[in-house]
Amino acid sequence: MTGEATSLNDDPNRPHLQRGVVAHAMTEADFPKLKGVPENLHQMVAVSDAKNREPHNFGRAWTDDTEKATVLASMQTLARSLLAGYGAKADAAAATPAKAAAKTSTAAAHPSTAHTARKKAAAPAPPPPVPLLDEELKGYTLSYGGADTFVYMAHTDGDGAALRYVTVVAQKDALGALKPAIQSVTDAAHLDRTPWMRLVDVVDAEASNRASLLFELRGSAERQFGLYRVIAARSEQTLLTGTTQ
Repeated sequence: MTGEATSLNDDPNRPHLQRGVVAHAMTEADFPKLKGVPENLHQMVAVSDAKNREPHNFGRAWTDDTEKATVLASMQTLARSLLAGYGAKADAAAATPAKAAAKTSTAAAHPSTAHTARKKAAAPAPPPPVPLLDEELKGYTLSYGGADTFVYMAHTDGDGAALRYVTVVAQKDALGALKPAIQSVTDAAHLDRTPWMRLVDVVDAEASNRASLLFELRGSAERQFGLYRVIAARSEQTLLTGTTQ
């Protein structure tokens, strides 16, 4: 018969069957939840503003390679000092009272022997500098005519408590010396207690022509974001978000 469909597949009203939920019928509850932190995650700042404003670059260019190397060396010194202090606290916490008591009793029983041994013992050689991996050093001018601001991030080798993350923010004073404004160190085993501070970017969140530093505070299974105003080598946290898993 003329006009009659020759195949059931040609029927426009034939229902289409498929496995699972139809995409256009899915609700928010049907979508997979974003959990954890993807590897090599790249983040950037977005600010909602009712007014159009001219973009301003708060980045600070290096005068030359010598200046960058000098600043890097100073920031590495601050970072290694932080790591050394953190390691000393960890070692002290791990020391058992029994060992301390044994040392005390031995010294008390043989005071002259202990004194002689201390005199004969040669001064130990200083340990080699701690290797700092995946170093990042960025420079900013957070306000017109403001002090040069530098952000340094790195981590050590190892895993668990031996893997340590260090972040330093410093500003130049009137004499050109770097003064730390933010110093943070933690390890992979204690991220829930002290999160890893990772710089996202600088942002003029208040439209005041003065930028603040936006950090991701990354724990082992969740993270927050904090905004920090840095003036005269002093920092103030002006915003802290809730946690995101």
